[in-house]
Amino acid sequence: MYKLGLHAVTKTWQNQCALENISLTIEPNSSVALVGSNGSGKTTTIRLLGALLQTSSGQVHINDRPVDQMSRIEIRRYRQHCGFIEQSTHIIPQLSVYDNVLIGKLALLPWYHAAGHALWQTKDADVIHALNEVGLTNSIWKASDSLSGGQKQRVAIARNIIRKPKVILADEPMSNLDPQTTEQIISILDKQTKKYRATLIITTHHIQRIIKYIDRVIGLKQGSIAFDKPASVITKSDLDTLYANEHPA
Repeated sequence: MYKLGLHAVTKTWQNQCALENISLTIEPNSSVALVGSNGSGKTTTIRLLGALLQTSSGQVHINDRPVDQMSRIEIRRYRQHCGFIEQSTHIIPQLSVYDNVLIGKLALLPWYHAAGHALWQTKDADVIHALNEVGLTNSIWKASDSLSGGQKQRVAIARNIIRKPKVILADEPMSNLDPQTTEQIISILDKQTKKYRATLIITTHHIQRIIKYIDRVIGLKQGSIAFDKPASVITKSDLDTLYANEHPA
């Protein structure tokens, strides 16, 4: 399990400030939504928490240890325990559903085990299980380019849950999906989070669609924290103020 934190973090890109002096702590086994308009700092925050970016100032902590004091091996081990799910699914269209999910497992194996999977193409029980978890058992050998947007997102989730992640970092995974498919995807993420006792951190423009699955909502505006509240007390007024003079897209 991982406790994550940002401590007085500022991140700038080419003299533009993406985050300014923000601090937050995310406890293990919690589900947190980051909300705000485009450019508010949501993606930068989630990538910092995944140890994918360096701060301009301040520190990222993993289990109360500053990331900049961790070895490369320790950081790599942490990343292996993270599931990264994005709006762009990074599905390889020429591969089958099965092979796209198998890639998620091969990334964790020593090269000689990965080579064995490539040479001896036997069904992997973990892949079958992951596809069953997301309801794609009947699509296992389908070409990935024939799938709908919702099905592709399910493949991306299966590719991550095969790793049994302790932290799930989902960056706008449902932004292009209709409300019914959004409900299906967040339900799957919620189920997997509970199953693996993982932490879910998700960025979204549409908090109303997923709020019943979330413990806590952090509103970001122009790189600063506008509010940080339990999901149960978030009001329409909170969101209206957050998006005032901006477009949630």
